[in-house]
Amino acid sequence: MAHRRIVDILATLRVPFVQLRLLIETPALWGVAFAASLLIGLAWLHDRRDRDGVRSAQLIEALACAFGVVMLMWLFHAGRVPWTEGDWREEWTFFFAWKQALGDGTLPYYLGTAMQGTERYLANLQTPMMPYVAGLALVSVKTFLLFHIIVVYIAGFLGAIALRREMALGLLPWMMFVFVFTLNGHIVSHLSVGHLP
Repeated sequence: MAHRRIVDILATLRVPFVQLRLLIETPALWGVAFAASLLIGLAWLHDRRDRDGVRSAQLIEALACAFGVVMLMWLFHAGRVPWTEGDWREEWTFFFAWKQALGDGTLPYYLGTAMQGTERYLANLQTPMMPYVAGLALVSVKTFLLFHIIVVYIAGFLGAIALRREMALGLLPWMMFVFVFTLNGHIVSHLSVGHLP
């Protein structure tokens, strides 16, 4: 029993090194890791030296928001998503129905194919019904997708800032929360297959 416990402890201690090795072997993640390290360093310095500095805290918050937006742009390959795979087909159908309807000056009432058991657009609860959907009349579906994701992310990020101020958190613990919020595996995996907010 004691031997098993020691083996488990050693395996647990090895995990960060395995993850570090995977990071070193993946050059595409070097920029992400560098930016995250820089933000953690800035947050740590701010908490250590200038905890009452409002302007520096706002600058670091803005940099963290920019980090999140750039991460989402990178995740979605700047709008070049596989529209023929997974749930991206449904998203393309919904967004394109809006684009066609706005081009015709109407609302989208019917879909070309049945989704979730219905051809009626407004009967499907997964249809995008955001207030800025009229922007699809002016831009491509790819551009609108990126805009939508960024708007939703910034709304959540503003909520994270409000939470930081409400709980009087230092920048370092808040930055860790922001990384979990931005890089959460559950959320990222859903977004990557087309489950949009």
